Amino acid sequence: MSKLYTEVWKDVLQNLSGKQVEGSFQELAELLTAFNDLYLCKVTFSTTPSGATIVVKDSNGDTIGKNTDGTYHLKEGNYTYTVSADHYVTKSNQTLTITNADETTGTKTVNVSLDRADCEVTFTLSPETATLVVKDSESHTVSPVGGKYYLAAGSYTYTASAEGYTTQENQSLTISAGDVTTGTKTVSVTLVEA
Repeated sequence: MSKLYTEVWKDVLQNLSGKQVEGSFQELAELLTAFNDLYLCKVTFSTTPSGATIVVKDSNGDTIGKNTDGTYHLKEGNYTYTVSADHYVTKSNQTLTITNADETTGTKTVNVSLDRADCEVTFTLSPETATLVVKDSESHTVSPVGGKYYLAAGSYTYTASAEGYTTQENQSLTISAGDVTTGTKTVSVTLVEA
């Protein structure tokens, strides 16, 4: 196909849409791809916490791949997105609408702030060699991750023991909604020598 032919089509498309395509095209397919890109909105997700996992789906439920820079190129239409992160409450199937105005602007930022799902609890033990067992309200043992306990709001108990010290058994620990919002809590446990 001749370059003249693609230039004619370029003029036709620009006149019909009012949008200008930059560059010179040898093939009609190249022109159509460039023209189609004018009808995309570059969507950036700004999340708290940063680094959250984002999944965007179109109206058919198909997952949209993200660009290498983490943005999404979306056409006018309706989408849903899910944002998740460890220790945060997932926001599922949130609505995202890309309008013609968004395509014209070319960019859109979606701000998403996730609520904490649990509180990062650090126990400071004296002596440091003490053994600690934390249990939830149903007496299930809670395992630490990297030396920290991630506890949702609720009631817990802990038992601290060390050889040569009096054991502190079934001590009460309450994690409040405020603790979860704050995100961190330190519990000091000092054992008395036996």
